[in-house]
Amino acid sequence: MKKNIIEEIIEKGKSKQIISAVKEELENGTDPVSLINLMTEAMKTVGYNFQNGSIQISDMFSSAQTMKKGIKFVTQFIPGKSGEYIGTAVVGMAKGDLHDIGKGLVVTKLNNVLFDKETGEGLCVIDLDTVMPGSVLFDFGDALRFGASSGSEDETDLDKIWFDLEKFEQFAKGFLSQTADCLTDAEIELLPLSALLLTYECGIRFLADYLNGDTYFKIHRENHNLDRCRTQFKLVADIEKKLPQMAEIVKKYI
Repeated sequence: MKKNIIEEIIEKGKSKQIISAVKEELENGTDPVSLINLMTEAMKTVGYNFQNGSIQISDMFSSAQTMKKGIKFVTQFIPGKSGEYIGTAVVGMAKGDLHDIGKGLVVTKLNNVLFDKETGEGLCVIDLDTVMPGSVLFDFGDALRFGASSGSEDETDLDKIWFDLEKFEQFAKGFLSQTADCLTDAEIELLPLSALLLTYECGIRFLADYLNGDTYFKIHRENHNLDRCRTQFKLVADIEKKLPQMAEIVKKYI
Protein backbone atom coordinates (compact mmCIF):
# COMPACT_ATOMS: atom_id res chain seq x y z
CA MET A 1 0.00 0.00 0.00
CA LYS A 2 1.45 3.37 -1.06
CA LYS A 3 2.09 5.75 1.80
CA ASN A 4 0.57 9.21 1.93
CA ILE A 5 3.12 12.00 1.48
CA ILE A 6 2.41 13.22 5.03
CA GLU A 7 3.29 9.80 6.42
CA GLU A 8 6.58 9.85 4.53
CA ILE A 9 7.40 13.37 5.74
CA ILE A 10 6.79 12.45 9.38
CA GLU A 11 8.64 9.15 9.18
CA LYS A 12 11.65 10.95 7.71
CA GLY A 13 11.39 13.89 10.11
CA LYS A 14 11.23 16.55 7.38
CA SER A 15 9.68 19.32 9.45
CA LYS A 16 10.21 22.02 6.81
CA GLN A 17 7.88 20.17 4.42
CA ILE A 18 5.00 19.27 6.74
CA ILE A 19 3.02 22.56 6.59
CA SER A 20 2.91 22.73 2.78
CA ALA A 21 1.89 19.06 2.61
CA VAL A 22 -0.91 19.57 5.15
CA LYS A 23 -2.13 22.67 3.30
CA GLU A 24 -2.32 20.71 0.05
CA GLU A 25 -4.34 17.94 1.71
CA LEU A 26 -6.76 20.47 3.21
CA GLU A 27 -7.19 22.20 -0.14
CA ASN A 28 -8.02 18.81 -1.66
CA GLY A 29 -10.82 18.41 0.86
CA THR A 30 -9.22 16.05 3.37
CA ASP A 31 -10.88 16.20 6.78
CA PRO A 32 -8.60 17.81 9.42
CA VAL A 33 -9.32 15.08 11.97
CA SER A 34 -8.38 12.45 9.41
CA LEU A 35 -5.06 14.23 8.91
CA ILE A 36 -4.37 14.17 12.64
CA ASN A 37 -5.14 10.44 12.73
CA LEU A 38 -2.83 9.94 9.75
CA MET A 39 0.02 11.75 11.49
CA THR A 40 -0.54 9.77 14.68
CA GLU A 41 -0.38 6.49 12.77
CA ALA A 42 2.83 7.64 11.09
CA MET A 43 4.40 8.16 14.52
CA LYS A 44 3.40 4.62 15.50
CA THR A 45 5.44 3.40 12.54
CA VAL A 46 8.36 5.54 13.72
CA GLY A 47 8.07 3.91 17.15
CA TYR A 48 8.15 0.43 15.64
CA ASN A 49 11.18 1.38 13.52
CA PHE A 50 13.01 2.55 16.63
CA GLN A 51 12.17 -0.63 18.52
CA ASN A 52 13.56 -2.83 15.76
CA GLY A 53 16.72 -0.75 15.52
CA SER A 54 16.24 0.61 12.02
CA ILE A 55 16.37 4.26 13.16
CA GLN A 56 18.18 6.18 15.89
CA ILE A 57 16.62 8.13 18.76
CA SER A 58 17.55 11.43 17.10
CA ASP A 59 15.48 10.32 14.09
CA MET A 60 12.53 9.62 16.35
CA PHE A 61 12.80 13.06 17.99
CA SER A 62 12.82 14.69 14.54
CA SER A 63 9.71 12.77 13.52
CA ALA A 64 7.94 13.72 16.75
CA GLN A 65 8.70 17.41 16.24
CA THR A 66 7.48 17.18 12.65
CA MET A 67 4.20 15.58 13.76
CA LYS A 68 3.78 18.20 16.51
CA LYS A 69 4.24 21.00 13.98
CA GLY A 70 1.73 19.44 11.59
CA ILE A 71 -0.92 18.84 14.25
CA LYS A 72 -0.55 22.36 15.63
CA PHE A 73 -1.21 23.75 12.17
CA VAL A 74 -4.16 21.53 11.26
CA THR A 75 -6.08 21.93 14.53
CA GLN A 76 -7.04 25.51 13.61
CA PHE A 77 -9.19 24.07 10.83
CA ILE A 78 -11.22 21.78 13.08
CA PRO A 79 -14.77 23.14 13.53
CA GLY A 80 -15.63 24.23 17.06
CA LYS A 81 -15.54 27.12 19.49
CA SER A 82 -12.06 28.52 19.81
CA GLY A 83 -10.76 28.62 23.36
CA GLU A 84 -13.77 26.87 24.90
CA TYR A 85 -12.88 25.19 28.20
CA ILE A 86 -13.91 21.54 28.18
CA GLY A 87 -11.87 20.08 31.04
CA THR A 88 -8.39 19.41 32.41
CA ALA A 89 -6.05 16.72 31.15
CA VAL A 90 -3.50 15.28 33.57
CA VAL A 91 -0.55 13.72 31.77
CA GLY A 92 1.95 11.40 33.45
CA MET A 93 4.94 9.34 32.46
CA ALA A 94 5.94 5.87 33.55
CA LYS A 95 9.39 5.52 35.05
CA GLY A 96 11.69 4.00 32.45
CA ASP A 97 9.48 5.02 29.52
CA LEU A 98 11.48 5.84 26.38
CA HIS A 99 10.19 9.43 26.41
CA ASP A 100 12.00 10.23 29.63
CA ILE A 101 15.36 10.04 27.84
CA GLY A 102 17.11 13.35 28.30
CA LYS A 103 14.26 14.54 30.52
CA GLY A 104 15.13 13.00 33.87
CA LEU A 105 17.18 15.90 35.11
CA VAL A 106 16.19 17.93 38.14
CA VAL A 107 16.92 21.23 36.53
CA THR A 108 19.74 22.84 38.49
CA LYS A 109 20.84 25.41 35.92
CA LEU A 110 20.83 28.97 37.20
CA ASN A 111 18.59 30.24 34.40
CA ASN A 112 15.81 27.98 35.70
CA VAL A 113 15.87 29.40 39.22
CA LEU A 114 13.81 32.38 40.39
CA PHE A 115 15.89 34.84 42.44
CA ASP A 116 14.75 37.53 44.85
CA LYS A 117 15.31 40.92 43.18
CA GLU A 118 16.47 42.59 46.37
CA THR A 119 18.47 39.91 48.20
CA GLY A 120 19.65 37.76 45.29
CA GLU A 121 18.61 34.62 47.17
CA GLY A 122 17.22 31.67 45.26
CA LEU A 123 13.48 31.36 45.82
CA CYS A 124 12.41 28.35 43.79
CA VAL A 125 13.01 26.27 40.69
CA ILE A 126 10.65 27.46 37.97
CA ASP A 127 11.29 24.73 35.41
CA LEU A 128 11.24 21.14 36.64
CA ASP A 129 10.88 19.64 33.14
CA THR A 130 9.78 16.04 33.62
CA VAL A 131 9.98 15.24 37.32
CA MET A 132 11.01 11.66 37.96
CA PRO A 133 13.67 9.57 39.67
CA GLY A 134 17.17 10.01 38.28
CA SER A 135 20.82 9.82 39.18
CA VAL A 136 22.49 12.42 41.36
CA LEU A 137 25.26 12.37 38.76
CA PHE A 138 22.83 13.81 36.19
CA ASP A 139 22.10 16.74 38.48
CA PHE A 140 25.73 17.40 39.40
CA GLY A 141 27.06 17.00 35.86
CA ASP A 142 24.46 19.17 34.16
CA ALA A 143 24.79 21.92 36.75
CA LEU A 144 28.56 22.07 36.10
CA ARG A 145 28.12 21.87 32.34
CA PHE A 146 26.33 25.18 32.60
CA GLY A 147 27.67 26.71 35.80
CA ALA A 148 31.42 26.13 35.38
CA SER A 149 31.63 27.19 31.76
CA SER A 150 33.55 30.41 31.19
CA GLY A 151 31.08 31.58 28.54
CA SER A 152 27.57 31.25 27.23
CA GLU A 153 26.22 28.03 25.78
CA ASP A 154 26.21 29.45 22.24
CA GLU A 155 29.46 31.47 22.32
CA THR A 156 30.97 31.56 18.82
CA ASP A 157 34.51 32.48 19.94
CA LEU A 158 35.85 29.19 21.29
CA ASP A 159 38.89 30.95 22.77
CA LYS A 160 36.47 32.28 25.39
CA ILE A 161 35.34 28.79 26.40
CA TRP A 162 37.00 26.72 29.12
CA PHE A 163 36.04 24.79 32.24
CA ASP A 164 36.51 26.97 35.32
CA LEU A 165 38.07 24.94 38.15
CA GLU A 166 37.38 27.67 40.71
CA LYS A 167 33.66 27.52 39.96
CA PHE A 168 33.83 23.73 40.03
CA GLU A 169 35.46 23.78 43.47
CA GLN A 170 32.92 26.18 44.95
CA PHE A 171 30.02 24.15 43.60
CA ALA A 172 31.53 20.82 44.68
CA LYS A 173 32.25 22.21 48.16
CA GLY A 174 28.66 23.32 48.67
CA PHE A 175 27.20 20.22 47.07
CA LEU A 176 29.25 17.79 49.14
CA SER A 177 28.63 19.70 52.36
CA GLN A 178 25.03 18.59 52.08
CA THR A 179 25.29 15.25 50.27
CA ALA A 180 28.60 13.54 51.14
CA ASP A 181 27.05 11.38 53.86
CA CYS A 182 24.33 10.01 51.60
CA LEU A 183 26.34 9.40 48.42
CA THR A 184 27.93 6.06 47.63
CA ASP A 185 31.69 5.78 47.11
CA ALA A 186 31.06 5.14 43.41
CA GLU A 187 28.90 8.26 43.07
CA ILE A 188 31.55 10.42 44.73
CA GLU A 189 34.27 8.98 42.52
CA LEU A 190 32.21 9.65 39.38
CA LEU A 191 31.29 13.26 40.17
CA PRO A 192 34.08 14.76 38.00
CA LEU A 193 33.31 12.39 35.13
CA SER A 194 29.61 13.30 35.28
CA ALA A 195 30.46 16.86 34.22
CA LEU A 196 32.26 15.52 31.17
CA LEU A 197 29.54 12.99 30.32
CA LEU A 198 26.60 15.41 30.59
CA THR A 199 28.45 18.03 28.55
CA TYR A 200 29.27 15.48 25.87
CA GLU A 201 25.67 14.22 25.83
CA CYS A 202 24.33 17.74 25.35
CA GLY A 203 26.82 18.43 22.58
CA ILE A 204 25.71 15.30 20.74
CA ARG A 205 22.07 16.40 21.04
CA PHE A 206 22.87 19.85 19.64
CA LEU A 207 24.80 18.28 16.76
CA ALA A 208 22.05 15.77 15.99
CA ASP A 209 19.46 18.54 15.92
CA TYR A 210 21.62 20.64 13.60
CA LEU A 211 22.06 17.69 11.23
CA ASN A 212 18.32 16.96 11.32
CA GLY A 213 17.31 20.48 10.37
CA ASP A 214 16.96 22.17 13.78
CA THR A 215 13.67 20.53 14.71
CA TYR A 216 14.07 20.16 18.49
CA PHE A 217 15.95 23.06 20.09
CA LYS A 218 14.81 26.59 19.30
CA ILE A 219 17.32 28.54 17.24
CA HIS A 220 17.72 32.29 16.75
CA ARG A 221 20.29 32.37 13.98
CA GLU A 222 21.82 30.23 11.27
CA ASN A 223 24.08 27.45 12.64
CA HIS A 224 22.89 28.20 16.19
CA ASN A 225 22.81 24.52 17.20
CA LEU A 226 26.19 23.94 15.56
CA ASP A 227 27.65 26.79 17.64
CA ARG A 228 26.12 25.24 20.77
CA CYS A 229 27.62 21.87 19.85
CA ARG A 230 31.08 23.37 19.40
CA THR A 231 31.06 25.06 22.81
CA GLN A 232 30.06 21.81 24.48
CA PHE A 233 32.81 19.85 22.75
CA LYS A 234 35.38 22.53 23.63
CA LEU A 235 34.30 22.15 27.26
CA VAL A 236 34.55 18.35 27.03
CA ALA A 237 38.14 18.59 25.81
CA ASP A 238 39.07 20.94 28.65
CA ILE A 239 37.25 18.89 31.29
CA GLU A 240 39.08 15.77 30.13
CA LYS A 241 42.42 17.48 30.72
CA LYS A 242 41.35 18.64 34.18
CA LEU A 243 39.76 15.42 35.48
CA PRO A 244 42.72 14.60 37.81
CA GLN A 245 42.51 18.08 39.37
CA MET A 246 38.75 17.77 39.70
CA ALA A 247 39.15 14.44 41.47
CA GLU A 248 41.57 16.00 43.96
CA ILE A 249 39.12 18.82 44.61
CA VAL A 250 36.35 16.36 45.38
CA LYS A 251 38.60 14.49 47.83
CA LYS A 252 39.14 17.72 49.78
CA TYR A 253 35.49 17.90 50.78
CA ILE A 254 34.61 14.32 51.73
